[in-house]
Amino acid sequence: MSDASVEQLRVDMTACSTDKELRVTTLETWRKQQNGDLRRIRTKTTAILISVIMLLIGVVMNLVVSRTQPDIRAVVEQVLESIDRP
Repeated sequence: MSDASVEQLRVDMTACSTDKELRVTTLETWRKQQNGDLRRIRTKTTAILISVIMLLIGVVMNLVVSRTQPDIRAVVEQVLESIDRP
């Protein structure tokens, strides 16, 4: 091997090493960005899930309250009848 080819081989190896470092750095940056995106997605999904659960609890409570309350018209009629009787 001549000195020129050895020197060219060293230049190629350095370029390959630099390229490898750049790729690893790029992948690390990409991974961090994806993890941040996943955290945001999880946070939003959790918020939506909690909102849906709270909405369902509200609907169920509304149904329970409306079923347990007496009929207002019947109560008013009873009061009016009790007032008219004496």
